[in-house]
Amino acid sequence: MLKMVRDVNKNLGKMKLPPDKHRVQVQCITCHRGRPRPMTLAEELSSVYESAGIDSTVSRYSLLRDRFYSSGSYDFSERSLNEVGASLKAKGKLDDAIRIFQLNVQQNPNSSFAYSSLADAYAAAGRTDLAIQNYEKAVQLEPRNREADQKLKELRGQGK
Repeated sequence: MLKMVRDVNKNLGKMKLPPDKHRVQVQCITCHRGRPRPMTLAEELSSVYESAGIDSTVSRYSLLRDRFYSSGSYDFSERSLNEVGASLKAKGKLDDAIRIFQLNVQQNPNSSFAYSSLADAYAAAGRTDLAIQNYEKAVQLEPRNREADQKLKELRGQGK
């Protein structure tokens, strides 16, 4: 399987295809499963964001989840939305990152990881009260989440 993925990507690179900034990169989790273009959920959502903005991205997530949730076509775990949110946060698009992280928390309400990521975005946006609230929830869900616990202490002035 790994050799096949490597060979497919190598052969795609050799093809004389017109330039496409959204060129498909085949990965182990990538498969067609009834979709015309094999893309991860994060790639699909990022592509929508680049062309149509945050509202369309959130709408597309809902549409894809309704249509493909039980098919295995996309990874609907918290990782995919977190990847999109982290990319937006890294680009300084904090309000949009917060929207994606909020969606992640809504879809994964028992995930300490989702709450920590939302808290990180709130902290980056200077919204300390909301960051504290979400770090508290992350620690409540996973008491051994040391990173969230440390950031919570720092925001409360108890850290380092």
